[in-house]
Amino acid sequence: MKSKILPIFAFAAGFGSAGAQVVINEVRIDDPSGDTHEYFELYNTGADAVSLVNYSYIVIGDGASGSGTIESVLSLPDVSLAAGDYFLVANSTELNIDADGDGTAELSAIPDLAGASLVFENGDNVTHLLVENFTGLLADDLDTDDDGTLDVNPWSSVVDAVSLVATPDSGDEFYASTLGGQDVGPNGTFVPAHVFRGGDGGATWLMGDFGSELADDPVILQNTKDTPGGANPPPLTLSLVLSPNVIDEDDDFGASTGTVSIDSSLDVDLEITISSSDESEAIAGSSVTIFAGDTSETFQIDAIDDGWPDGSQDVTIAVTASGAIGAEALLTVNDDSDAYTLVINEVYYGDVGEDANQDGTVDDADQFIEIVNVTESPIDLSGYYLVENAGTDFSDDGIHRFREGTVLDPDCAIVVFGGGVTDGTLAGMFGTAQVTGSSRETNSLFLSGDGNDFVTLLDDSDAEVFSMDLPVPPELGESLNLAMDLVPGSYTSHSGVSPFAETFSPGTFAEGGPFCDVTDALSISFSSSSVSEEDGEGVATATVTLPSAASSDVTVTLFSGNPSKLLVNDGFEGLAEVSGVISAGSSQVSFPLDAVNNSTADGTIDVELVALASNYLNGNGSLEITDPSDTSSAADIVFTQYYEGSSNNKHVEITNIGSSTISLDGWSLTRWSNDTTEDWKTATGGAGGVYDLSEITLEAGQTIVISNSSAVVPEIVSDYQTGIVNHNGNDSLVIYSGPIDPANIVDVLSFTETGNEGADTSYVRLNSGTGWNTNAGSNITDFASVWAAVDLETVENAATGDTNYLGFYAESAVSDYSVSISSISNVAGTVTIDFSATGLSDVYRSTDLQTWTIQASDEGISSGTYVDEAPLDADETYYLIQEAGADAPTS
Repeated sequence: MKSKILPIFAFAAGFGSAGAQVVINEVRIDDPSGDTHEYFELYNTGADAVSLVNYSYIVIGDGASGSGTIESVLSLPDVSLAAGDYFLVANSTELNIDADGDGTAELSAIPDLAGASLVFENGDNVTHLLVENFTGLLADDLDTDDDGTLDVNPWSSVVDAVSLVATPDSGDEFYASTLGGQDVGPNGTFVPAHVFRGGDGGATWLMGDFGSELADDPVILQNTKDTPGGANPPPLTLSLVLSPNVIDEDDDFGASTGTVSIDSSLDVDLEITISSSDESEAIAGSSVTIFAGDTSETFQIDAIDDGWPDGSQDVTIAVTASGAIGAEALLTVNDDSDAYTLVINEVYYGDVGEDANQDGTVDDADQFIEIVNVTESPIDLSGYYLVENAGTDFSDDGIHRFREGTVLDPDCAIVVFGGGVTDGTLAGMFGTAQVTGSSRETNSLFLSGDGNDFVTLLDDSDAEVFSMDLPVPPELGESLNLAMDLVPGSYTSHSGVSPFAETFSPGTFAEGGPFCDVTDALSISFSSSSVSEEDGEGVATATVTLPSAASSDVTVTLFSGNPSKLLVNDGFEGLAEVSGVISAGSSQVSFPLDAVNNSTADGTIDVELVALASNYLNGNGSLEITDPSDTSSAADIVFTQYYEGSSNNKHVEITNIGSSTISLDGWSLTRWSNDTTEDWKTATGGAGGVYDLSEITLEAGQTIVISNSSAVVPEIVSDYQTGIVNHNGNDSLVIYSGPIDPANIVDVLSFTETGNEGADTSYVRLNSGTGWNTNAGSNITDFASVWAAVDLETVENAATGDTNYLGFYAESAVSDYSVSISSISNVAGTVTIDFSATGLSDVYRSTDLQTWTIQASDEGISSGTYVDEAPLDADETYYLIQEAGADAPTS
């Protein structure tokens, strides 16, 4: 049950099907007391009785297969409906509604057909139909492709139809208007709960209030109440007269007067809602009241001078009111002979098919709008902005707002791309036009190709400067261009105006030539050619210079090409971009630069700075940034543990074993699977899975775990989750510090396809040694001094502080210990081993390669001869010599 809302009325032209004698006269699909009093009423408008025996009442809504599903079917009985009579069908035996709970029913009626199964949907768009000779079934899908046109018509004729609409532009389809009936609603944000014809069989459908059967409330007009089985009230009708109905856009306030009237006075005040179809031409206020006892009221209409030449415009002024049929009147607003200043010359929109912005990728960033100054004077575009479908913009800035200091010289162009461009005037790329990406930084201008879009340019006071409709694009990958460049009027396909049949030309005439000459370029110089990142704020100064003194103030914006290394200071803080002004008569402006000490060992880097100013070619310059003290390197980022468990229980552990913070910006974790598991050794690109590590920065000694998104064992908290950590035992994992190329490999967990060395196990790094190479067939087991296999149960039971625990790693130094055995003998039960080692050694003995017993002291023995005078009485005895103090063998 919905909450009560004020009554709202709607109407549509035409009613019923051609020649229909019996009509749907009144319908209630929702009521305040729990939908126990739903009903519909038929009325015989003819002069003769009509049998209902072949008639069926059906409701079409939604179902599992989409729109057009039959939700309700009722075959009507063999009843003769007399001329001028009603046939009332309800889901209750008697309509007694006490909606206000005072114990008295405000509405009482006995249905002609009581107890019918009327379970009307009341939350979405529905269509109620009276049809003849129905042959369908409940749940039939009549609109198989959900396009708003019925594909199946299981009847001989539609007698009458009415749609109750909640969402006109979305949701389920509705069909009455396509079947000769009417669509009614919405009622605010709801589907109408009660609809009825104004006067029995009348041409206009009205909406009653959700609880309009509450008859005692004086503000509920008497002609909005339910009248099941009785005469419908005649509609209250508004009329509207405008005087004068033709005005000039510079007539200003009170350019016209509207008079709204009703046919008879009321005993309550009637609030009238006023609307204008185009408030950029005329504004009529929001409402006016016809007071009780009066029959009319006046209101003023103000003309809006839009400042651009758009000819005579027709504006519809409309008045509506609760319980009344609204009225409209046409107002013509004549232009006051403005001259065009800026024109939208070309638009590339919809599904693009070419790389218009020349960034190497075809996507929505290639959409563009080309604007040209057609006056003889510069135009300051600071604060001007572009909107699409003005009522559906994303913010006050629309789809793009021009930056401060954007000035467009006479006959020059500026091109706004969805993105993917460097701002400014780029020599040789787009003629001599200025280019910029959308200020929304969304890589799209949101210009659809459905034929329902329009784009508007507004100035910094929100006044309209130029507007154009966007029809369905001519062809995929082709722009829409003025039929004659710079001459406002009709638009056509770009290939139709280009002598070379080109499909678009951002920044130039359709034939390819520049709109204006721009030859002067900005230049950038630096107070020092090389600086250290440790020098911080004010490390250097960048000076932007014009070829000659400026005749008027010029706004210059300086961009840092690498804000992680170098910022431009605005006097308070370092930023990625800062604007400054070259004053008239001067030719230079300087910007302080701040070096950024990022604690990352990135060596010496050249940072490019770009300067832009309207009507000048961009200036470029580079400043060398040295990194004298950071010692970390990519080699300090290593895999420290691998885990391959059942199902999705897969993890990898990564540690920064260096002494400084390292940013993984531009880095990636990759998976190479099955028959490609060794392709990383030679391939450029082609990894089966790639996870971007750019958002990760590792402090010195920090360890992270990257897990499969669905991993549950071991029970740890992963730092990051991704589906590419879904390795099997024959998949290699590789970290790259840049593009996928052998030259950028940082570390590898290396396996082979057939060896399946990584299945159902964990590997733990022993030290910082290198645990991989690019030899064919090499794998993790070739690097036993770096990687130790650990069973999964050990990892699952490990606690923090144990290197087997996922998420903890303590590095051990790489040992240079080595041992060699020169001879071994067994004479009369005495075993003698001659060996040499680079350090002290321990000797272990075993009979099963599982349990080992130390034979030498824990302090170790030196190279020489080891004698075991009491070997075990066993079939086989094994000896192990290893570095003294190393962990005892477990198998």
